[in-house]
Amino acid sequence: NSYLYWAYKNKIPVFCPGLTDGSLGDMLYFHSFRKPGLVIDIVQDIRNMNGESVHAGLRKT
Repeated sequence: NSYLYWAYKNKIPVFCPGLTDGSLGDMLYFHSFRKPGLVIDIVQDIRNMNGESVHAGLRKT
């Protein structure tokens, strides 16, 4: 059981802002020619991440 599994089960968003950086970004680029249709919206990810922090409540520790 991975953290992605538990995040999915508990409806917790997982972000990877550096997804397109490096070799993974290159693979996504070349994949887009072979099988078009995959869309990765980095700007929407940034909006969602910032929205999570803006609307987060304070926690007592």
